[in-house]
Amino acid sequence: DQNGITVLDDYGHHPTAIDATISTVRLRYPGRPLILAIEPLTYHRTAALLPALARSCAAADRVAVADIFAVRDTDLTITSAAKLAAAICALGTQADALGSVEATADTIFAALPAAAVILVMGGGRSTDLATRLAAALAAR
Repeated sequence: DQNGITVLDDYGHHPTAIDATISTVRLRYPGRPLILAIEPLTYHRTAALLPALARSCAAADRVAVADIFAVRDTDLTITSAAKLAAAICALGTQADALGSVEATADTIFAALPAAAVILVMGGGRSTDLATRLAAALAAR
């Protein structure tokens, strides 16, 4: 915790893991605003799981979608962070595609509600996002 804000970092990137983690965070931090920062893992997986990913992510109060982390991807046109954000919005949860993990962290930090819990999830550079947020909060 830094200044009443909690930053959590989790490797989860599959809808089942996202569901379980969000449920646990809601139990551990009841009544606090939950911001999910997610770095989707691979274009292929994101495209294949888009509806399920959107449903899982929509359980947060707000979602910040970083650029997709490409590992073995060859077709980077099959989906995008913006498509995931739009699918989440269609379910009634505010979501934005924010670009790099650095830009995502900076945008989240600029608009933090009091007592927020920021849950960072993903399998690529998402830990860098969590570290950047924690450092910014410590310097606040």
